[in-house]
Parts: sequence; structure tokens; C-alpha cells
Amino acid sequence: CSLCVLIGDRSHWGMGHGTDAVMTLLEHAFERYDLARVELWTLEQNERAIRAFSRCGFEVDARLPERSFKDGSFHDRLVMSVTRQRFSVAMEQWRGSSAASQ
Repeated sequence: CSLCVLIGDRSHWGMGHGTDAVMTLLEHAFERYDLARVELWTLEQNERAIRAFSRCGFEVDARLPERSFKDGSFHDRLVMSVTRQRFSVAMEQWRGSSAASQ
């Protein structure tokens, strides 16, 4: 399964919406569809997305050099994936941190 996420309105960045959406989608993917792995790609310089995906259990699988053209130059893509097991660990941590912040 492949995943794509975009929060276009910058006023909503940094509020946890992306992490919440990805965790909800992953929970559905692993529990309802019994998937073994979910993957995605992001641009190497998108540190914000990489941190969010890492919180959801994603790890970098590969770097694809100069695969995307943006702002007048080519950029590397990072391919990331999460397994059911890594997601379970991330979900426990996320639920724990969500409960602690309320």
C-alpha cells in the first residue's frame, strides 16, 4: 500500500493534524485490510514531514537521487515504509503522549 499526505493550508501546519491523519489511516490499513507494510516517499529536504512520518513508525528504506524537480532544481526522494510491528510501537507511544497532553 502506498500513502500520500498533503496539508496545503500552512496555517494548519505544526498542529498535529498530519500525524493524526496518518496514524488513523495506518490503523485502518493494518487492522481492516491486514496489510503487512505501507510505504510513501517525500523530498529529502522536507524535514517536517520526515519527523512526522518517523513518529508514525516509518523508517527510511532508500534514497532516490534527483528524482523530483522543485524550485528550479532536482531533489532526492526518500522512500519510507512502516510495518505492522513498527506501527504498533508508534501507536502505543502516540496514544501515551496524546493522553499525557490532555
